[in-house]
Amino acid sequence: MVVGKPVSLRRITIDRYGRTVGELFVGGMNVQQAMVASRHAEIFWKYASQCFWTR
Repeated sequence: MVVGKPVSLRRITIDRYGRTVGELFVGGMNVQQAMVASRHAEIFWKYASQCFWTR
């Protein structure tokens, strides 16, 4: 889905360890959303409120 393609990142926040938490996009497609839709990933509901598309 992302190999060899330009990607962009939308930063949502910084976690308590200083890591960027964000959403990954390829050609305007939200990679996380596509992975959940194809059942290759699941939503961790404890933190889902940070992403508007999980509502």
